[in-house]
Amino acid sequence: MDGNDPHAYAQPWPQASPPHPFVPEVPRAPDPPPFVPPSAASTAPTASATELDPHRAELDSSSVGAVLDALLRSPARLLDVVREGGAAPQLIAMSLVGLATTGLAMSSWSGGPQLLVVPIKLALLALVTALVCLPSLHVLAALSGAGRSLRETAGAMSMGVALASVLALALAPIAWVLSAATSSLAFAGALYLVVFLVAALFGLGLVRRALAASAGGAVRGLGAWSVMFLVVGLQLATTLRPLVGPFDGLWPHDRTSFVTHLADCLGS
Repeated sequence: MDGNDPHAYAQPWPQASPPHPFVPEVPRAPDPPPFVPPSAASTAPTASATELDPHRAELDSSSVGAVLDALLRSPARLLDVVREGGAAPQLIAMSLVGLATTGLAMSSWSGGPQLLVVPIKLALLALVTALVCLPSLHVLAALSGAGRSLRETAGAMSMGVALASVLALALAPIAWVLSAATSSLAFAGALYLVVFLVAALFGLGLVRRALAASAGGAVRGLGAWSVMFLVVGLQLATTLRPLVGPFDGLWPHDRTSFVTHLADCLGS
């Protein structure tokens, strides 16, 4: 090799190797979920109450026994039916039967015409008290956002009256046994007064819970209304007296308040 030749030591630059035929792709990150505004999310379809609780569909509102069982065990199920206008005849029937049977137990202490008169008076007493106090209850419920219609408020009232009537019927045998062992009219009257007060408190509690469920919270002024309901009932009971003692005509001969009448009965 000639050392004077400049091209003798020239070497070509190495060529880059060709790209590999398989080049793995870098995986892409998944796209974020689309943004759903709160208004659209709130209107998304949800499962119905029947799908969430299959037992709700089992309530047969045409059966008195089924309505009674729902009233005692799960009044929320019955409230759904009452809001739709159902179970009204069954609730009325339960109220009439409960009050009439309790009236028979009360009138058995004196007997005679009272066996027929007292059951009618008790049914009339419950009906008039509910009708007198219903408008004020509806106004209070409307102010608190409960009871979209008068029918719904009346349904809650009918549930309370029915529960009170059933409970009074359940407690009547106890009062009947205790009153049959005494000849004191004041003691017998006090026994049945306690029975009806206890039954009324439970019925008013059911009305409060039913309206609170419709309003989504407590109904303002319902405690004062409950006291007014009891006062109206006691005054009507005084007007329709006697309910325990011997028959003295269909209507009393003089007008008096329930406070005065109660004091006279306790003092006699």
